[in-house]
Amino acid sequence: MSGVTIKAAAEGAPLELALIGEVGWEINASVLQRALVGRTEDLTINLFSYGGDAIEGLAIYSMLARYPGKKRMVIDGVAASAASVIAMAGDEIVMPESSFLMIHEAWGLAIGGSVDLRQQADLIDRISTAYRQAYSARSGMSDEDVASLMAAESWLTAAEAVEFGFATEAAPAREIRSAAVPRGRFAKVPQALAELVEFVEPSRPKAQAATVPVKPAPAPEPEQPEPVAAATEGSGEPEVLHSLSSGTQTAPVPMTIQNTEAADREAAAIQAERDRARTIRNMCEQSGAGHEKAEEYINSGAEIGKVREELFALVTGKEKRSISSRLQDSGDGLLGMSDQEIKSYNILNAIRHFSDPTDVRLREAAGLELEASAAAVKQSGRELQGSFRIPADVMVAQIPGMGAGRKGIRADQTAGGFTTGGALIDTDLLVGSMIELIYNRLSITAAGATVLSGLVGDIDIPKETSGPTHYWVGEGQAPDASEILAGQVSLTPKTVGAKTVLTRRFIGQTAFSAEAWVRSHLSRKVAIGIDKDFLYSQGGSKRPLGLRYTDGVRTETLASGQAKTINSVSYNFGTFLNLVEMETKVSLANLDVPSMAYMMNAHARGVYKTTLENAQSDFYILRNNEINGYPALMSNQLEVNNVLFGDFSQVLLAFWSGQDIGVNPYKYQDSGSVEISILQDCDFGVRYPEAFVWGI
Repeated sequence: MSGVTIKAAAEGAPLELALIGEVGWEINASVLQRALVGRTEDLTINLFSYGGDAIEGLAIYSMLARYPGKKRMVIDGVAASAASVIAMAGDEIVMPESSFLMIHEAWGLAIGGSVDLRQQADLIDRISTAYRQAYSARSGMSDEDVASLMAAESWLTAAEAVEFGFATEAAPAREIRSAAVPRGRFAKVPQALAELVEFVEPSRPKAQAATVPVKPAPAPEPEQPEPVAAATEGSGEPEVLHSLSSGTQTAPVPMTIQNTEAADREAAAIQAERDRARTIRNMCEQSGAGHEKAEEYINSGAEIGKVREELFALVTGKEKRSISSRLQDSGDGLLGMSDQEIKSYNILNAIRHFSDPTDVRLREAAGLELEASAAAVKQSGRELQGSFRIPADVMVAQIPGMGAGRKGIRADQTAGGFTTGGALIDTDLLVGSMIELIYNRLSITAAGATVLSGLVGDIDIPKETSGPTHYWVGEGQAPDASEILAGQVSLTPKTVGAKTVLTRRFIGQTAFSAEAWVRSHLSRKVAIGIDKDFLYSQGGSKRPLGLRYTDGVRTETLASGQAKTINSVSYNFGTFLNLVEMETKVSLANLDVPSMAYMMNAHARGVYKTTLENAQSDFYILRNNEINGYPALMSNQLEVNNVLFGDFSQVLLAFWSGQDIGVNPYKYQDSGSVEISILQDCDFGVRYPEAFVWGI
């Protein structure tokens, strides 16, 4: 059965989730979201797909990556194109020996003038970049190496995928699912797969115009020109992501093939109307306009762009964006903003204002954001120059539904719609709070670090430095006093910074999803800096001391194993006995707890997965993502041949209220881009350094 299905397995076993068919049509992000909402159980995901809508693939990948349960992804035959990035969300990625993983660059088409075609080319580049980043994060390969594989339309066998790091396990072969592949859809289908599947003649409906251009045109309306497809030499019929046009809105392009027959045009028109209705219902549901308003829009034939404008005005109207003078420090780092004020808050409004401070209209549009920033600055007592502060109320709230535990707006995170092209459309991607987004991107929080947020001053965390002495007491005698020596871990705000660049065209976007993307992007920049410095910072007056240089952390030399060469570089990650010795050092400090884990980079993971515990053993050091019964987590922030072992719950990660955003419109003024700097107050420490051992 095609589509998204989920069912309970035997008691205590993971849920079984099946994703089968075309991404964006049969495998749909909104259906998947409804299937997973409220669930936290482990999942076994059976994936079979030749791909489909690239943007929908990114949405599904992000949705699964955030899912809290453990995910065992099984490629049940083929995961190609958009489906391959979905596969990267698995904690374990299992490929039977009969299966294939295919990665390639994004393809698409556009109708219009030179500006339209350039916009589509830019969009395709951004999509390819997003895919490349997902592949690199999973495999540990460099962006350049992944880009080469994508450019070549690489069909990877199970063994090749494991070797490159795209999969974690090659399993025994199984019968491939039956599915017809449109002839010419891919350029390099491997012979082994071609012998197993049926190729059919193309039957894709041609993209037809759903509306006429905005500028006047004489009647009768001329027939729309044939789409111009972006393809590489020898690629045959390109795989279509979606259609993008400025001035016309085009029908969706399903992932099958072509014909100019009237029946095909009629089918395209029917599908366009279905997608218009689905999109409008989603937009009205998430903006709070309700079912009746959605049906009114649908029955009146309202265009997507017009609906979007009206709903955005409804949510962000001035009468609902006014912020009163009541904002004040509530004692917990919050200003006391209402749900509606938080829901209306838009980072891009403030960025637009600071990119052109002389524009009165931009200043008026950013009224709420600037007032909230002023209140947050007053609360902290620290002035800002040429920047604004995102208050803690916004940092910890879901967007734009807002409020802890509420469902946020669902949004496609790229500059192009599923069916109409042009500006962004609200669809299916859940977005959490900015603080939550930072947490989710930190490898140390994934390992179990203790997080403190919303802080407003220096804090001290007590710890015992020695325990009481025991005594034997005679009848009627008082026990001798025993002294418990205590210490503390002091945490004070230190500022981590990062920079990024936003194009002026992107800053001009007014859709919810553009705001969601900015929040997610800024959070990722902060998280990368924190993760790296937690491991390796040498400390100082302005930055915390990293774990590598913290007194009391033990070390184990990994020099007794056989060196292995990876990408022409020789590494030595020691032996199984070295790892056991690391565990023993923690145990001798009486800090051996079940929550301990290993952390390593992709190179170490690859070596341990291919190295036996000893000459007499039949078991590899790393199997089922565990070493000697302890979880093995991956972070490419670890350098060279370093391996870290310990109890990550001893890590204290503290965040103080707000985040400061600086806007520099001058550095790239020739191109119209704007440099954004992000500043976040945070600190980290370790209660018991003896709970960690570095393998070096």
